[in-house]
Amino acid sequence: LVDRDGGKIKIREFEKAQNSIIGAVKGVSAQRSTNIPLKILSFDYKGNFTTFDPELSGVTSEKYDNFVMGNILYHEIDEIHKNKNFVRVQQEILEGVKNCQQNCTYWDFCGGGNPSNKLFEHNRLDATETMACRIHLKTLIDAVLDYLYNNVQIKIK
Repeated sequence: LVDRDGGKIKIREFEKAQNSIIGAVKGVSAQRSTNIPLKILSFDYKGNFTTFDPELSGVTSEKYDNFVMGNILYHEIDEIHKNKNFVRVQQEILEGVKNCQQNCTYWDFCGGGNPSNKLFEHNRLDATETMACRIHLKTLIDAVLDYLYNNVQIKIK
């Protein structure tokens, strides 16, 4: 439909996949902002804050102390690096990202996946592949690559 309409129709997921493919070809990291501490900061109504994935805010988890990494009423945000829960969560997320990088051929398009998907599907943050990954990333990248291969003349030297 996009081709038939001369590109007037825009499909966000296709554009995102295309940008990931172009980025991978150019060697640009696909690191997820949800894996980078303090790139995203979320607060609840009590002033508790967490970082990484906003979906982790408000999650009940004894293992991860409900993802509370401080409280804005009592802690400076830069103190988050001293918080034992932050250190544990960051370590597990980094381990999951490393596992993805070492074991997944889609790494260049993904950058390690979202911690919340890993938690909700595997009950841990160091997991690798998730259903969200298979559906929203791998299938989409495969479809766009298949389209490009069959419809775009690319000369590879």
